[in-house]
Amino acid sequence: MEKRNNLSNKLKKMQMEMGKSQTEFAQELGIPQSTLQNIMKGGNTTLDTLMQIAAITGFSLDELVLDDPAAEILRKLLSQLNCYLLTYDRERAGRSPVPCEHNPTPYEHTAGVVPK
Repeated sequence: MEKRNNLSNKLKKMQMEMGKSQTEFAQELGIPQSTLQNIMKGGNTTLDTLMQIAAITGFSLDELVLDDPAAEILRKLLSQLNCYLLTYDRERAGRSPVPCEHNPTPYEHTAGVVPK
């Protein structure tokens, strides 16, 4: 089974997108440059360091470490469901819908069919 170094790949991608040197990127993450270098080489780190990186980047631990397309799909579906429920509850209470990036129109996912 091929080992994929998702943490290393994600950090390299973030560093490149930010246009930072490894030293600058390590400072942004609040970790020593040598620690970042070790992570980028092997992807291994302590839980404390991983939690620090997650807190700074806004990613969850599983998003940093795992590369699972099914998990991404599930996160998107849960986000869409949350938007739908917020919109539905607000409409039932006679308030305007919550603007939501996943739900530009309240019943878009049902092809215009409004529940009765």
